[in-house]
Amino acid sequence: MKSWTRTLTLADAHSLLALAQPRMSRSDWERACYKALAHIKSRPRQTDQIRLVRENFLVFTGDSRIDGRGLFLRMYRKASAAGQEGLVRVAWALSHDITAKAVEELVAPALASGDQDIPLMRVDKFVKKHADTEATDALRKTRTTLLDALSGLGCVETRGTGRHRSITATQGSPDATVFSYLILRELNETNRDAMPTTDATTTAQAVQFTQCNMGHAFVCIGAALQTGSLIALDNEIAVPEAAVDTGSDTVAIAGDLTAIIADNSFIEITGSTGNDGTYVVASTTFSSPNTVITVTGDITDATVDGNVTYNWTETTVNAAKSGIKFA
Repeated sequence: MKSWTRTLTLADAHSLLALAQPRMSRSDWERACYKALAHIKSRPRQTDQIRLVRENFLVFTGDSRIDGRGLFLRMYRKASAAGQEGLVRVAWALSHDITAKAVEELVAPALASGDQDIPLMRVDKFVKKHADTEATDALRKTRTTLLDALSGLGCVETRGTGRHRSITATQGSPDATVFSYLILRELNETNRDAMPTTDATTTAQAVQFTQCNMGHAFVCIGAALQTGSLIALDNEIAVPEAAVDTGSDTVAIAGDLTAIIADNSFIEITGSTGNDGTYVVASTTFSSPNTVITVTGDITDATVDGNVTYNWTETTVNAAKSGIKFA
């Protein structure tokens, strides 16, 4: 594996992600990013931070525009501040393969043995084994970046610095947003639309990467089902399906939101090919597993993309892999 010497400043990452709007051109986004990073005096360092965010958090369309359907950005835009913090930490931690390998070879065995202390020497040995460098400085930087990444996953706690640093393996406690992201990330990577609930709470990447216990996994899934980030189908946890109907001018969002979205309130569609705009809600009905919103106005475009903000709280109209699935 490559050494991991590049570091991402989290505060800067949030600033750059806040600038990322669906359908925004890459060039416009990057120009805005350089302005936002004016406090960094080194142009190469600015460029490096922009590259790290671009390559690890964003997806671009064929015409070099920000794709609002990308999983990370979709979830980031609708998450709370705490959820956004967790998403950035986890996505950055998993941007390098060495993190998952460290959980497998360092953290999980420590938790299983009951001796949760991980000697720094063991981490050094692990890094030297897996990093494709023998340079002392690169190995040290890789170790530091890796430990920060594991802390971001919540599966280790570190105290002290340098050779006096103590490392303890812990069972993580990701919030529901992060847990849902990891479930959906795995489904996307494996080209699946669902997984058994038993897998989601025991063997899924969301559990393995964070080392959370089964009880916490069930709590996260329950919260995700309430918000519509995930849906339950029989004995499976699935990607939320949604639909629009251009004939009846309806939009469907996963979950029962009939008590939240009131008649005569507003929804806003953004990031779509042809349906962007603000619409008055005529009515809402729950047709499991979706809330069907009838709007006053015309839903005219059948392209599978877009996000919906209801009561000014953004959620993604998303189907497996794509964004909107039409009835």
